[in-house]
Amino acid sequence: MSRKIVIFLLSFVIYSQLIAQTPVANFNADVTRGCGTTVVTFRDLSTNNPTGWLWDFGDGTTPSTVRNPAHTYSLPGVFTVKLTASNSSGNNTITKAAYITINLPPTISFIADRTAGCIPQTINFTDQSVRGNSGIASWLWDFGDGNSSTLKNPSHVYPNAGLYNVSLSITDSNGCTSRLYRPEYLNIETYPTASFSAANRIGCNTPLNVAFTNSSTGNGLTYRWNFGDAGTSTLTNPSHNYITRGNFTVSLIATSAAGCSDTAISPAYVQINNADFTANNTTGCIPFSVDFTNNATAGDTAWAWNFGDGGSSNQRSPNHVYSTAGVYTVTLTVYYHGGCSVTKSMTSYIRANAMPAVSFSVNDSNQCQVPFQVTFTNTTAGTQSVQWVFGDGGNSTVNPVVNHTYTSVGMYNVTLAVTNSNGCVGTLTKPNFIQIVKPTAHFVANETQGCKPLPVMFTDNSSSNSPITSWSWSFGDGGTANTQNTFHTYNSANDTARFAVKLRIINADGCRDSSIYRYIYIGNKPSVRFAADDSAGCHPFTVHFADSTHGFVNGWSWNFGDGHNDVTQFPTHEYRD
Repeated sequence: MSRKIVIFLLSFVIYSQLIAQTPVANFNADVTRGCGTTVVTFRDLSTNNPTGWLWDFGDGTTPSTVRNPAHTYSLPGVFTVKLTASNSSGNNTITKAAYITINLPPTISFIADRTAGCIPQTINFTDQSVRGNSGIASWLWDFGDGNSSTLKNPSHVYPNAGLYNVSLSITDSNGCTSRLYRPEYLNIETYPTASFSAANRIGCNTPLNVAFTNSSTGNGLTYRWNFGDAGTSTLTNPSHNYITRGNFTVSLIATSAAGCSDTAISPAYVQINNADFTANNTTGCIPFSVDFTNNATAGDTAWAWNFGDGGSSNQRSPNHVYSTAGVYTVTLTVYYHGGCSVTKSMTSYIRANAMPAVSFSVNDSNQCQVPFQVTFTNTTAGTQSVQWVFGDGGNSTVNPVVNHTYTSVGMYNVTLAVTNSNGCVGTLTKPNFIQIVKPTAHFVANETQGCKPLPVMFTDNSSSNSPITSWSWSFGDGGTANTQNTFHTYNSANDTARFAVKLRIINADGCRDSSIYRYIYIGNKPSVRFAADDSAGCHPFTVHFADSTHGFVNGWSWNFGDGHNDVTQFPTHEYRD
């Protein structure tokens, strides 16, 4: 064999081996996440020229041998995809775990609290959607009238009549979206307009027949009349016979076939003239103010009142004050258009009773100690019953004389309420009438400590409900005084001394009190001395100081020379500079 042929054969074998290597499998997909039924297109990225492909989509469906298949995932889940690429030299497999995620989308549904109504109609929508793999994150409502909402359960007012399409789109936290569209879901109508009129609706005599004319507008209307005297009708244009006097409110309800209704109300529309009145109260105690109310039918033009006590009025509903006790007949004459008049009298209608003039006295009202018994006497004429309120929580209905014992010091309001035989109640309150106040001893000193001899001025600040008649001072050093305000000089042979000062007072009622001013301090000036455990060193330098002052000391003020201070007896200080 020639040399050239051998070289050619070797080159062919090597080249064949190079071009026929085992494939390296690889792929990708146009989408790796979806919602519900999702079509995923896979793309083969294998190298070394594969000639065969076997796809396992991980959802249990039939594998595919197409190089770049499109696969439909119809169930939710997380799927592992496997590709085996092969050629004449062998095969290679790549597995991508959890490569495709298909989420269960939410199932959409909604309702409205009503699907028909009258303008302006408020509709309350309720989302009844069921979540898929994740919670619903957003809502978008289209109410069909150009308005929308992102609330879960919105309310919307439809101001105009019409048929409205409603749609809802929801999106969960995985981004899965569902939409529900309901055409002509809502029927909103306009209200009918109820209206009527009547001839011969005002008269002076009974019976009065009134013919009503219905002028309501709307489609397919039914009617409900109420004539104001318990009479009703469902006719379109009824007539009604009124057999009693008074003012009658007439109403008409017009209802459409869709249930929309409107009501026309005419107060006091039918009038059969009368004279009538009431009073807010017919029995009272003078001065007795009475508000009279004219209850005559509408259309009255003038009024003449006679109150029975010489008073009169031309007002429609006057007020009158009865200032003299008595029983009074009240008369009202009402005048109407056309000269018709009606008169009504109420005999013995108003009873005005006299008020009791309350008065009482006591045997004593001022004391400074308890128990304090007071005798109260009711001096009111014509008393039927009484109610005493003594101001300390006690009360009594005893009449005319009652004893009451006060057990606590204080100032008390006393009230006596008297009811006479006519039921009129008069009340008298005497503020702070009973006064039980102990004297209180109290004083101040212009000086409380100092060096001897120490002059001190004592000022009496005592209080008493009756005049203070006696002061007794004890200065604690054997000195005494009996004036209201006094001056005393303190001295002592000791280096230091303290004295308790006491004031005793007596008032005009014989009540006593005392007060002690805790201490007056005096002493010699101290001879100041101190020592330090060290006086030189390197900073930071700590020094312990010791007070060795001679004499009474109750306070210290150190200045360490570096801007720092202390108030203890044996301070420790650190010098930092």
